[in-house]
Amino acid sequence: MSRRRSSNALPSGLNFDYILLMTIIGISVLGIVTIYSVNYDPENPISQQVFSFRQHGRQAMWLVLSLIAGVIIMIIDGRFFKTIAIPAYIISIILLIAVQFVGIEVNGARSWFSFGPIRFQPSELAKLTTCLAVAAYLSEYKRRLDRDIISQIAALGIIALPMVLILVQGDAGSALIFSAITLALYREGMPLPWYLIPIACIATFILTIIFGWQITLVLTSALALVGGAALIYDRSFTFSILMGIGGVILFLAACLTYYLSIELILGLTAIALISSCIIFALIKMYQGLFLITFSLLLLTGLSFTTDLVFNQVLQKHQQDRINVWLRPHLANPQGALYNLTQSKIAIGSGSVSGKGFLKGERTQLDYVPEQSTDFIFSVHGEEQGFVGTLSMIIGYLIVLMRLLFLGDRQRSAFSRVYIVAVMGILLFHVLINIGMTVGLMPVIGIPLPFMSYGGSSLLVFMTMIFIALRLDQLRKVEFT
Repeated sequence: MSRRRSSNALPSGLNFDYILLMTIIGISVLGIVTIYSVNYDPENPISQQVFSFRQHGRQAMWLVLSLIAGVIIMIIDGRFFKTIAIPAYIISIILLIAVQFVGIEVNGARSWFSFGPIRFQPSELAKLTTCLAVAAYLSEYKRRLDRDIISQIAALGIIALPMVLILVQGDAGSALIFSAITLALYREGMPLPWYLIPIACIATFILTIIFGWQITLVLTSALALVGGAALIYDRSFTFSILMGIGGVILFLAACLTYYLSIELILGLTAIALISSCIIFALIKMYQGLFLITFSLLLLTGLSFTTDLVFNQVLQKHQQDRINVWLRPHLANPQGALYNLTQSKIAIGSGSVSGKGFLKGERTQLDYVPEQSTDFIFSVHGEEQGFVGTLSMIIGYLIVLMRLLFLGDRQRSAFSRVYIVAVMGILLFHVLINIGMTVGLMPVIGIPLPFMSYGGSSLLVFMTMIFIALRLDQLRKVEFT
């Protein structure tokens, strides 16, 4: 009886993580202040601007609504979130399909519903519902990701379905964020190869864009052999010698591709693959044999087909974004490269202490496009400098570390998976957004959580956090 009562009622003393909540509110308020700076008009009285219903005013309204929603969440029985997880996920999938037919197009992606002055992006809701659905699935019957291939595929399928639907909309940036949920799967025992193969494929694509397929073939071949050595680990001297010889032969064969015809290139690659497989098979029959062969074939194929994918599959704006990121010398200085250049100049001009609130020249002259949304970090960097941006980043680190701490102390598998999944989504958002404003990541239209202007985004992020706080209140209750 006492356990049931503790799960239904709000624990005495409002026992939740105040540090996490106050940090989130602080970052949100900082975002409103920064948005106000973007829209500041020196020719109008400040009193009229502060209380106007411009972007900062609407963002403040959404923050208040988010906090009200948070209070409601904190008095709901924690079991309710597991109960609605799958139905809510299905509704979000239906919305992602419907937006293709009745949605509006913004920045080349048909991913928004419009209800008068209010716009809603169903992909934001899908982030929340996918976290809940994955948590609900993995907590059902205590599924084991470390040994059950069916559970592994099903969990990945839950994540992949909204990703594919969002990719169809043309919003690759939002789709990429869903891959962050797999961090929770890793925490629950998902085998490492599920991560190594996609990472290797992405790395192959990037390296081929930068260096060409010849050098990439050398690097990926060596990488696959090193991975094979780790998977088929053997302390014998013979194995070490054969691995070294095989690596040298493959390295030299790949180097010769600079000067040989395509037919001979393919022939050498095939010989190297077959030779490596024979060596591995003779030494030790192991599941790593298949993985190594598959990896070598896959990475070699990607090296040859990257140009085809880049030129024939990717859309023009996606090609521009990749060129800005990886090959800026090929990008149009007055086109896609302009945004990044102005962002970096604005951040750099902030120096150590910044130019001061409302004193950012590039901010006030609107040099950086999308200053209140995707590039809001550049506004903060120009006005507050290194000290201000470092303080903001520390705030995000506190949020991420608190969520990781909360996730690790959960008794319930549902709560643990959900909280770690939310932590992963926030981590990817912060890394990609800040990275793209300084040129370390491609510009893919990812908002900075709690800072960027956007009512639906703020509401969903706040809802994620409040559900995590509510579940943490029930951390001693096993309701899986």
